[in-house]
Amino acid sequence: MNQALELHHSLLLRSACDGGMARLTLQAIIHESWGTPGVDPGEVWLQMAQITMTGVTSAPFKSFENETISGGSLRIGRRIEENILPLPIHHTDSPELILNLASCFRLSIVGTTIQIELGSTRQYLQP
Repeated sequence: MNQALELHHSLLLRSACDGGMARLTLQAIIHESWGTPGVDPGEVWLQMAQITMTGVTSAPFKSFENETISGGSLRIGRRIEENILPLPIHHTDSPELILNLASCFRLSIVGTTIQIELGSTRQYLQP
């Protein structure tokens, strides 16, 4: 099965950037499908997700809590993923993560690595 984290409608519970490391905790919408997650039929659920970026060279000075994500993207090298982040993910090719928040703030983080870890509990959503 293929999995992806959908940025749109996920909730940024908290963010922190310190010592070249950024940590974002999300209540994320996860799609799972035999085809393309978010496009082909499959299952959808909420799950905690920890996004960690190291070697951060650009990040906001402000921390965020309980912000709805209205969209975003992840650039790794020349590839850009719009609104859907394929899982699992662990890259070391200068990723740039952009989150557009419903409060009209644009959160942009550039680092040297990105990793997404999912929590163990799933809350399934109705189709």
